[in-house]
Parts: sequence; C-alpha cells; structure tokens
Amino acid sequence: MSKYTQVGAYEPDGHPLFQRLYNEEGFKKLTEENVDEMLADTGLKLVLFADDPNRVRETLDIVVIGPELKKVFKDYLSSCWMADVKKARAMSTRFGVKRLPAVAFFRGAKFLGASEGLKNWDEYLEELGVIGSRTDAEAPRRTITIVSSNQEENYQ
Repeated sequence: MSKYTQVGAYEPDGHPLFQRLYNEEGFKKLTEENVDEMLADTGLKLVLFADDPNRVRETLDIVVIGPELKKVFKDYLSSCWMADVKKARAMSTRFGVKRLPAVAFFRGAKFLGASEGLKNWDEYLEELGVIGSRTDAEAPRRTITIVSSNQEENYQ
C-alpha cells in the first residue's frame, strides 16, 4: 500500500483544522439554511468556498490560509465564514464562483468578487485588496456558462 493512500474518509467538521477554524479563529459555518442570514449582515464579510477535503486536498490549504487572510483584513471585516464543504460548490455557483477553493468578499448582500484557486500570498493580497475596495456599483455581474448539447457530445 502506498504511503499516499488514504485508508478511510473523515468527517471534515471533525478534522483538527476545521475545528480550529470554527472554535479558535471565529469563522462561522455557512450552510444553505443560513446563507440569507450571512447576506443580511452588514459590513464586509470574508467567505471561503472549498470542496470536500476527502476528494480535493487544496481544501485543507484554504482552511489554513483563511485565518491568515482574516488577520490581514481584520480592521475591515465584520465576519468570516466557511461554506459547508459538502454544499460549497452549489452555493458558490449562486454567486458566479467557478473555481474552488475560492476566497470571496461580500458587503451586505452584495457579492464583490472572489479570488479563485490557490494563489501565492502576494496574489491573494493584491486580488483581495482590489475586490474588498469595490463599491456596490463595481461588483461583478453574475454569469452563467451555457454549453450546447453538440459541444457536450464533443467532449465525451
């Protein structure tokens, strides 16, 4: 057996990094049930979107990066959230986020944008600085990708 083989899946909420995120770093868990509550909050909010870490290892990276970003932007943030990894992909598409992991900013109910994919530290700071300083009028429009059935057949 390879040393890289994962013997069994684990429950993300029971993982020490997720427990630290929620219990020590003050992130709230974003679910389909409380997304409207998050959007109703005023102020600038940081939201992490990531896939199930049993399938996508980068999720654990963003769980470590998130609290560091919180420290940098702490003077501007009203709250920080981590989307439920089992539902994050579906929730992220609601806002036009296409690539996970992603770090997004919201001001009130307005989605200001997201830094998608893993980045180096300087790229995060640059991208999120621009996103966080956007006005509501500068927020991106949501886009939907439409693929015709003919194109889909070509990809299979």
